[in-house]
Amino acid sequence: MTRRVLPRPSGRQTGVALVLGGALSVQFGSAVAALLFPRTGVAGAVTLRLASARC
Repeated sequence: MTRRVLPRPSGRQTGVALVLGGALSVQFGSAVAALLFPRTGVAGAVTLRLASARC
């Protein structure tokens, strides 16, 4: 029985994916916070973002 070795992504591909994922996360969080400002106020939106980041 032969063992198949799957190709690993290069370090460059992994780095680009991590940067894009981080940028997407920041943008999504900012968009959600902007929707929360009218309902919770600035302090409430910050508190909710910090609480959700803690999980």
